[in-house]
Amino acid sequence: MMRYEESGDFATTLHRRLLYILNENLPGSTWYCIAMKMLQYYGDLDMISIEEMASLCAVSKSTISKFIRILGYEDYRTFQKQAAINLNRKQRENYFVTDVMRYIDEHSTDAYVDAVLRDIRMTYELLDWEKLDRLAAEIYHYEKVAAFGCDFSETAALDLQTKLRDQRKFIVTNIDDQKQADYIRNADDKTLVIVFSDSGEYVQRPQNTDSVRAHWAFENFRGKIVMITSNPDAEKNPLVDYCLLYRHCREVHTHRILYAVLTDLLAYRYHEYLRSRKLLKENRI
Repeated sequence: MMRYEESGDFATTLHRRLLYILNENLPGSTWYCIAMKMLQYYGDLDMISIEEMASLCAVSKSTISKFIRILGYEDYRTFQKQAAINLNRKQRENYFVTDVMRYIDEHSTDAYVDAVLRDIRMTYELLDWEKLDRLAAEIYHYEKVAAFGCDFSETAALDLQTKLRDQRKFIVTNIDDQKQADYIRNADDKTLVIVFSDSGEYVQRPQNTDSVRAHWAFENFRGKIVMITSNPDAEKNPLVDYCLLYRHCREVHTHRILYAVLTDLLAYRYHEYLRSRKLLKENRI
């Protein structure tokens, strides 16, 4: 099993890493059981001692310590501190439960669906089709293409990977944030990285530099970055070549749905680009 590095590369959360371990290990295995127990007690992790956690998981303290190091933390105290930070993050307004669920509670399911449809229409009407076609062409021409994001944005990357696969274009993605970071660090100038990031923060330099092991994945990046985002300020980032912008109202976040529409359109324009090249080749014969 791989060892994580403590890093602020993608504002990763302890929650996400525990879920990754849960997905990658068989039910009943030691790591699976510890990850599941920590997820079940997620809101109290900052108050549960290492002795109590070992007892809950029916393992030794040394096993808990090893698991903590695999997660990327020096010791259990550091782990507890991060647990408190991540719990606070999930109480922000853009967290799914406090965003979508709150919006439906305060309005209605009809209002929510109307907001989704409005954002789809607004994104479609204001979409920069020249940039969409440019990205489709670059996906074709680049030898190496990857698509990355976090949480809902990563599901968009997986979605795009599947849609392009059926057209025999094979791109890379990974739900593991550290494997994303490794790919980015090792990318050469023949690599195109498509970043899905609603906030545009994926490529921003992390503010937290406390950890001596923290290493920004984009420090010496040599490839090309295209970001799909709702944040127009992301285009000011010198690392980003250009952005494909979409629009949504700020009352409720609908980007996970807009991504599905955008990747449909991108896959279609890629298909059209392939067809145009085929016709051009036939006309030359």
